[in-house]
Amino acid sequence: MSDFERRREKNKEARELVKIRKENIAKYFFDLSKLTFAALVLGLGGAFFNIGNRERLSYVDTIPLIIWYIFGVGLVATVWFAYIGSLILKID
Repeated sequence: MSDFERRREKNKEARELVKIRKENIAKYFFDLSKLTFAALVLGLGGAFFNIGNRERLSYVDTIPLIIWYIFGVGLVATVWFAYIGSLILKID
């Protein structure tokens, strides 16, 4: 095997390694997006159903505002993590 072929093989392996790392990092951000959506958006769905039942509420009136805030933050964080994951995949 000549020196040229060895270098070419090393470059090919290095490119594959970079590709695998990039895919793993993108998967990480997509998983963060899914977890954020499940925890903050879907998890607060039960709280929205409890708000309508006033006799079960024993806390301050600002709690529904906090729930809306967390719900919005969850949606924004979900989109943001998914966007970062897609940007990582698009990088050459």
